[in-house]
Amino acid sequence: MSYQKEEMTDDDEEILTSEEQELCSEKSNYKGVLGYLHFIPARYVFTLMGFGEFFYLHALRVTLNVAIVAMVNSSINDNNVTLIDECPFPEVDNSTETIKKGEFDWDEKLQGTVLGSFYYTYVLTQLLGGRMAEIYSSKWVYGITIVGTSVLSIVTPLLARVHVAALIVVRILEGLLGGPSYPAMHVMLGHWLPRSQRSLLSAVVFIGGDIGTVVSMLLTGIFCESDFLGGWPAGFYVLGTGGIVWFIFWIFLIFDSPEDHPRISKQELIFIQRDQSRAHGDKKAPVPWKNVLTSVPIWMLIATHFGQDFGLNMFLTELPSYMKNILHYNMETNGMLSALPYIFRAFIAWITGTTADFMVKKRYLSISVTRKVCNTIGSMGPALCLVGVVLAGCSNNLNVILFTLAMALNGFSFSGYMVNHLDLAPDFAGTLMGLTNGLSEISGFIAPAFVGILTEHKQTLHQWSIIFISTSVVYLVTGVLFATFGSAELQWWGVANHGKEITKCRKEDEDNSCRL
Repeated sequence: MSYQKEEMTDDDEEILTSEEQELCSEKSNYKGVLGYLHFIPARYVFTLMGFGEFFYLHALRVTLNVAIVAMVNSSINDNNVTLIDECPFPEVDNSTETIKKGEFDWDEKLQGTVLGSFYYTYVLTQLLGGRMAEIYSSKWVYGITIVGTSVLSIVTPLLARVHVAALIVVRILEGLLGGPSYPAMHVMLGHWLPRSQRSLLSAVVFIGGDIGTVVSMLLTGIFCESDFLGGWPAGFYVLGTGGIVWFIFWIFLIFDSPEDHPRISKQELIFIQRDQSRAHGDKKAPVPWKNVLTSVPIWMLIATHFGQDFGLNMFLTELPSYMKNILHYNMETNGMLSALPYIFRAFIAWITGTTADFMVKKRYLSISVTRKVCNTIGSMGPALCLVGVVLAGCSNNLNVILFTLAMALNGFSFSGYMVNHLDLAPDFAGTLMGLTNGLSEISGFIAPAFVGILTEHKQTLHQWSIIFISTSVVYLVTGVLFATFGSAELQWWGVANHGKEITKCRKEDEDNSCRL
């Protein structure tokens, strides 16, 4: 990400409005303790810090998904499970190695309950968190989710050993704290991202979650095979501590909007304001719920968001179990192979974001077409790959390739549905994300429960084929709905207190002069 020299020239300064000149005067005279950071564009600092926050948010969330395989004494559960070794053990694994026995006697159904408990309250605080971020401070709403989750992560091993009910309570509390995270970030994205860089910079922020997932899976898998800090608890301790440290940097470096930032340059401030081509409305304006709930594009966004999250939660929570029980990978290899798809997903998301911004900026594609194309690839790609997984059977290498390709193609969705809230209603993006993400994350406890029911007493290729085909159908149907009926047109109610005046700015004006 390089600083754009064309942001604002000396000639531009001569045509500043009186309000812009006043803002510039305030910024240009600032001298602060961290004033040496003035040479780094503030929106890029925000982007990188947002990347880091999502890194820890997802890393802390998925630690248990890998660690639970080592936490549970599988030899006890095997007595109640029909074991059919349809697939051979991989040559890279030493089948005679000493396998650590987990300390907890939890069957598949209880494990599904533990993994799904995070989402019981995660779906409840989405709307409230989004609205709080819009009215008050998105910086603090988002920051509290990280530091709170980090503390809970550190105490997770202790409470798991007290009782499984205590572990479930911890996961429920993590869900309660984590609910506002995406809505709060969408509020900040609406203030910080120039329209010409929206796809790329938002993708960089969100792929922090994928990189966090990768690191968490790798580290947890390694820790589970070691004696460091007791083995499986190490992931909770290390990542929890890292989240607290990152929160300290977040406090001092991040601000709710460019206008609130004391170190932003006058050139960058005016560039962001002009590129967004609008003025932000009253942040305390009421949400136009009638318009929201009768909007076809909003319902299509809800549908595709549900489909994407259902598939992602299936990958996130159940892939390690499939790798262990069907493909017979050990914990360390399991963690590495489960993490591999997210590396490629993050890479594709970055490439797609750059390309999408270029296509929109050069007017090769409209924003709506860009969103639909990206989201369609992000839905159909995984759907076809999961069908391939069913046909691949016990072919370990082909399974790994198809899982990796599925998640890589899903990276297109970052420039699809993930930023659609900002396109439709930028001043209510937090509320909209709270609505769509809250409903979609119901899949967070549907997916583990679904898998738990099908595999509770029988771990076979047939049972897992049902799981993968069902996920493929969900991807397919919701992706088609968005491509057919979705939109990225700015809605007339999407800017607070401006009403139908927003229709004046619907068309892409050549000189970015359309300002409400």
